Amino acid sequence: MNSMRERIWRAIAWRLPRGLAYWAAVRVSAEATSHFSRRPPYEVSIIDALTVWH
Repeated sequence: MNSMRERIWRAIAWRLPRGLAYWAAVRVSAEATSHFSRRPPYEVSIIDALTVWH
């Protein structure tokens, strides 16, 4: 069941307009860097950013 759900989300994500996907990534990054204010933005990993967002 999870693999089917994963495939659906992946299919939706690949069909998003590039601009929308870009701004979603910017939004997640901004949220993560404001959460980790003591760390420079280039030290915040993708996993950290997604953990904060989730």
